[in-house]
Amino acid sequence: MYRRIVSVMTVIAISMTCLMAQDTQGTALDKLCSALSHSCVSLNCSYGFDMSEIRFNAEADIKVQGRAYVVDGAALTYSDGETVWTVDPNIKEVYIQSSGNEMLNDPAAFFQNLDKYFKVTGKTRDGGVEVYALEAVEDCGIRSAVLVLKPDGTIVSAIITLSDGGKMDVKVTSMTVEEKKSVTFFRPSMSFDEAWIVTDLR
Repeated sequence: MYRRIVSVMTVIAISMTCLMAQDTQGTALDKLCSALSHSCVSLNCSYGFDMSEIRFNAEADIKVQGRAYVVDGAALTYSDGETVWTVDPNIKEVYIQSSGNEMLNDPAAFFQNLDKYFKVTGKTRDGGVEVYALEAVEDCGIRSAVLVLKPDGTIVSAIITLSDGGKMDVKVTSMTVEEKKSVTFFRPSMSFDEAWIVTDLR
């Protein structure tokens, strides 16, 4: 469940916002896309998840650069664009898999084919922010989203409706644009010796 939530969180807070539509030039969405294309973007988020009888709130720090990302939440998730490591240092357990093309399993996949999966269906201004309505054009695990951005492209919040009826409400408490990092930043720095439980599905 945690791996799925991390993937959805990254999709919500970062990847979906890179949708490049013909009517977004010069808008907050366009500015955010530019930052994500040329820099490392760091986000501090709080989010709530609600699906049937599953409800909880959590926080996560996320850094994204191209297809690479790090999510620091209940566990640590690293991806260098080719491999994903989900690490729980408290119980010394790591789950390793290859980056796939399914969006909920690999949030970075949004960077490559966003216009294939999503379209902007509405844009309004409300109290100094730009509000975007996004809809999936085919089933990718997410049905729709409402994304709120400041005029400079900073993410304020998002509400996501999943295909299975689940919803996530995300608040971004801070967002910074940083210089690009080495790909090694997006790989675990610890070594997984015999003290670790390693599940490697590559």
